[in-house]
Amino acid sequence: MNRLLILSLFWLLSTEAMCAPPGVLLVQLKPYVGTIMVTRGVGKTETIQQKPNIPKHEQENIEQLHTLFAKLYSEGFVLQNSATSGSVTLHTEIVTYVFVKP
Repeated sequence: MNRLLILSLFWLLSTEAMCAPPGVLLVQLKPYVGTIMVTRGVGKTETIQQKPNIPKHEQENIEQLHTLFAKLYSEGFVLQNSATSGSVTLHTEIVTYVFVKP
């Protein structure tokens, strides 16, 4: 009887772990404002400042974004989707990346 109870408890715990929602992380790139915002949820938002969006800073800015993405991948996050909104010509472009941690 004890063995059946232990096996049932183990099964319940493993089923709950498999059904748990994934961790979701959003990265919002605002190139004309010069910021990268990273949020892991309410009250867990970090703002990373970038250099002004001019040609002489392009390499440094893209390397900064690469470093962030590499860090997220090392934490187990995977890029799920991305979307662009706003206008490049009006300098209101926003790129949002959705990462999940399965």
